[in-house]
Amino acid sequence: KGDIIGDTPKKQLSFAKKKRLKTWAVISNYNESIHDFDGNLASTVMSGKTARQHFTEQLITLAKKQSFTGINIDFEAVKPNERAKYSSFIRHVAAALKKHKIKTMVSVPAKSADDRKDGWSWPYDYAEIGKSADYVQVMTYDEHGIWSEPGSVAGMNWVKSSLAYAVKTIKAEKVIMGIPSYGNDWDLTSRKNSKLKQWNDVKALKKKVKAKP
Repeated sequence: KGDIIGDTPKKQLSFAKKKRLKTWAVISNYNESIHDFDGNLASTVMSGKTARQHFTEQLITLAKKQSFTGINIDFEAVKPNERAKYSSFIRHVAAALKKHKIKTMVSVPAKSADDRKDGWSWPYDYAEIGKSADYVQVMTYDEHGIWSEPGSVAGMNWVKSSLAYAVKTIKAEKVIMGIPSYGNDWDLTSRKNSKLKQWNDVKALKKKVKAKP
């Protein structure tokens, strides 16, 4: 229906206000019941005129109430056939927020080419999204994950290649590089036991197995 659910961290917002730090609300299509990003949920909000309008109005209310600098739209697993629809959705949301002097940031998967065969990154038309959004946050992380073979989360060459493509299609001053604060522990005998690890746990694991960063 376009309802926004979740909590705002009061202590952190209070701290940010005292220090005059800019704050953003991250709005995603993560579905707790399936423990993953939900393409169908994104589709419903984008496709329904009433849901889209209600969603946009809620963003404005939230940003004003919490004095957010802007809204960060982090819709993932958007369906490949809804590429144009997603660009249109971002255009609509950004225009509405702009009227209230609220900034729009959009998170997009990292890519070094616009490849129609890549169903994960193809739905995100960098050029069109870049025209509408104030900032485009490139998710330069998860080059490898627990679903893949072991490898870097954000290898230097991969990050550079992703950013080089981003600034070809989006104004460089709008591009923000994502920095991961986690790693992965792969179980080579059973992938089911592979786990994402938070930063401090990665440091302990690195010491334990004498891994070279």
